[in-house]
Amino acid sequence: MTQDSPTLALPRMRQEPAPEHITVPAPRRGRIPALDGLRLLAALMVVAYHYLARGEGWSASGQAMFPTAFPFAAYGWLGVELFFLISGFVICMSCWGRSVGDFFTSRVTRLYPAYWFAVLATTAVLLLIPGGQKPLPWPDVLTNLTMLQEPLGVRMVDGVYWTLFAELRFYLLFALVAW
Repeated sequence: MTQDSPTLALPRMRQEPAPEHITVPAPRRGRIPALDGLRLLAALMVVAYHYLARGEGWSASGQAMFPTAFPFAAYGWLGVELFFLISGFVICMSCWGRSVGDFFTSRVTRLYPAYWFAVLATTAVLLLIPGGQKPLPWPDVLTNLTMLQEPLGVRMVDGVYWTLFAELRFYLLFALVAW
């Protein structure tokens, strides 16, 4: 540069002293589409198992009615195992960077409201539609709302909820590991 050429002066940035404690919220993790696809696959496997392999809801056996689909549907029970595998992965992800209290609160608020709705809706349907299965007595329904009916020896409002108590136990176990 020559002396005659203009110089470009950049403004000086004023430096602020850094605060002692900076709290940066953890980035919110999005859903993983592949896991959603695997969840769908697992759900379809369980449905196929119950309706095609076990023949629930049909007068004849599933093997006789669906000879082509039966060999695949017979392994649909593995869908439950796939659900548990996915849940284990998602539970680990949901605990990452959180305190044990935050982790447990997030799991309880995710699980219980939908579960309460399902238990009460099932009970209401059983009350309102005559001729089918009788609803459980109210003390048993209230026990079901705690999700502790299995260890307390109380009948389930709906048998398909058995997996939720298994998941709840895993949450407790994982909270201990994270702690």
